[in-house]
Amino acid sequence: MVTLNHKRIANQGRPQGYAPTQKRRKTMKTTTQLTLLILATLTFNSCGGGSCPAATQVLAINAHCNINNDMSQYTPLQSGDIITKEEDNTLISIFHDQDNNKVVCIESGKASIIRGV
Repeated sequence: MVTLNHKRIANQGRPQGYAPTQKRRKTMKTTTQLTLLILATLTFNSCGGGSCPAATQVLAINAHCNINNDMSQYTPLQSGDIITKEEDNTLISIFHDQDNNKVVCIESGKASIIRGV
């Protein structure tokens, strides 16, 4: 005589207690929503600690190396500054002054500095 395990047939061959219940589905849905909410919060607030500058300042480099050899008249550079050329064939020179600070002057063309404020 063959005996059938009715509980095993009802769960489609899975062990007893394996089938998801309403409570497990709700818990998984809540966990997924919470994970997505945390991810969205971190994404939109990543610059809130000051790591991303809220505004930038554009400074023209007006000191010409050929005209003015006095390094105190050159434009000082700060950490994070970006030098952009505004004309083709622009040449700039970067020097270290007596206090080991970087300064910049223009050999030819036109350039500016983008600085985070």
